[in-house]
Amino acid sequence: MSEFRFNKAYGQNFLKDEALLRSIVDDSGVTEEDEVLEIGTGAAALTLPLAARAKRVVTYEIDESLREILNVKLFGVENVELVFGDWLKRNEDRVRAPYKVVANLPYYVTTPILFDLIESANPPESITIMVQKEVAERLTARAGSPEYGAVTAAVRLYGEARICRIVPAEYFTPRPKVDSAVIRIDRTDTFANADARAVSRAIRAGFAMRRKTLVNNLVAAYGVGKDEAKRVLAVMGLPETARGETLTTEAYVVLAELLRK
Repeated sequence: MSEFRFNKAYGQNFLKDEALLRSIVDDSGVTEEDEVLEIGTGAAALTLPLAARAKRVVTYEIDESLREILNVKLFGVENVELVFGDWLKRNEDRVRAPYKVVANLPYYVTTPILFDLIESANPPESITIMVQKEVAERLTARAGSPEYGAVTAAVRLYGEARICRIVPAEYFTPRPKVDSAVIRIDRTDTFANADARAVSRAIRAGFAMRRKTLVNNLVAAYGVGKDEAKRVLAVMGLPETARGETLTTEAYVVLAELLRK
């Protein structure tokens, strides 16, 4: 087997602590009846304990240089399907609903992956992921707080998020500059009747330029006139000076519906 080298281009930081890896699987609530999607196989450190617990694991890895080591590590593990390629550019969903997502995500693609999962026509039952600690704090932030952002509101559209555990930087190889956290997001039916894509578009518009008012962001994103944007906010009981970061997900659902009319 050839010597393994970490690839900085893919944000690779691997976990080796077996007790911690089992704890992450515990956090996810995966059972022997579950299908699991893992994004970022790495060296299969999380894949193997998932396979020991789940009915089936579909795991995606973008780094072709890991093919040889993964073929060895996953040899004989019959309930794992290893797919090489960029999950964000997939042509099909290989997991069948209902399924759960469990992953140590590459940090540089956390946000696009979360938006993709939330807007999917085949969304998971739950998402348990390792992210940077500050990202975890952002995902669980309240509207109007400095940490609150577009991804916070979008995640709330999907379900309830909570931080399961903090993971210090020294648990990783190579060691990152920041601590991490395991966060679990459980899907709820609170906004089951909302058009997820339409609401996500409104959220992106609201946060497009944080220094600008919501009126200006709506004009830029939707091509409506200022008077129309002000009218929509008035219907919602919001002042003309309102900013996107002050709106809850509930408010964005209403905003998206008004903008469709």
